[in-house]
Amino acid sequence: MKNFYCFAVLLALSLGANAQFVAKKTLLTESGLVVPKVFSYDGNTRIIGLTGEDEDIDSKYWLEVYNGDFDAVHSFSITIPEYKTSYELQTRKMEVKRTQVRDEVITVYNEQSGTNQPWTGTWEEAKSWAADNAPFEVEPEESSRRLLPVDGNYYFNYYSYGKACPYRYIMWTSERRLYLVSADYEETPTGEWQTYMGYGGNTDEEYDEPKYLSFVDLDDNSYPSTKFIFSQTLFNSDEKYEYLYPAFEEEDEIVEEDTNGDGINDLRRIIHGKQKGYNVVSEDGSILYKIDFEIENIIRFGGRIYLVSPDEEDDDMVTFWSIDGDPDAVTQVKSVSTFPKQIFSIDGRKLPETHRGINIVRDTDGSVKKRLFK
Repeated sequence: MKNFYCFAVLLALSLGANAQFVAKKTLLTESGLVVPKVFSYDGNTRIIGLTGEDEDIDSKYWLEVYNGDFDAVHSFSITIPEYKTSYELQTRKMEVKRTQVRDEVITVYNEQSGTNQPWTGTWEEAKSWAADNAPFEVEPEESSRRLLPVDGNYYFNYYSYGKACPYRYIMWTSERRLYLVSADYEETPTGEWQTYMGYGGNTDEEYDEPKYLSFVDLDDNSYPSTKFIFSQTLFNSDEKYEYLYPAFEEEDEIVEEDTNGDGINDLRRIIHGKQKGYNVVSEDGSILYKIDFEIENIIRFGGRIYLVSPDEEDDDMVTFWSIDGDPDAVTQVKSVSTFPKQIFSIDGRKLPETHRGINIVRDTDGSVKKRLFK
């Protein structure tokens, strides 16, 4: 309701060529909401104006209903509870594993035999030998009897893992021999989930107003009414006004995604609180009914009223739901394509279906995109 547009109504009659005004009516409101005659109890269009609001805790609004003479014929107030949904982004902690290890025994030249023979000696002698002869500068790791490079360039992802993953190092074994070891590593997102870059509990959406709808009367060839909120006879047949307000589920929803196509889900979004349809609320605050699907707009077609929603299983379709003043009688009528989807090859040839590689897809909304199919 905070987004009401400024609305002033001037009712006048034109007299003569000068078009002088002989009457005017000013409404002390900042908004105007249309109740189409199709959804009015007596079949006459109404305008609802906002006369006051209080946002201390919940959003409370005072409203007046005007007839065609701009006389106030009814007044009521509604209270909209504020509701926020939030989300948290998480990524898997990367784990490292060695994919390949190669070792080569270190030899020294034996002058007596004239051949290279494996170096042998104690751990203390190994450290002394490496200080003088190693192919790179090393420092001993006493606990594992390894001689590790000092230079960080000899390590896999040194910034993240330090000296845990050396590409090359010297190993002393219980056989009193030295080996030059080479290893390869790879990271995989298989660790614990952790908050991603501080995205925790961020506000996603805030709800504190009724659902704005678009009503199109195809039988009357009327323009869409984009400020349609209240009705009297859309959901029942009494004189009270009712409106839609988003309904929510408290349970968390977890959506995981494989961002690099390696078959491992490495990103997930935890949604705290989720909109699930709408409550149909009377002007006295009572919930008349709950609609458990999304509504894009409402149409009158062939004398019947339909709620129009995106199809739950196919984004290329819309679904029409029939409603005749009885919420319990809401039934799915048909799902139809909003625009024929067309597939083309990269060189512009029309295809009967998608193929492996890059396809040009003309979506149901008329947009054209390149998509990769594996």
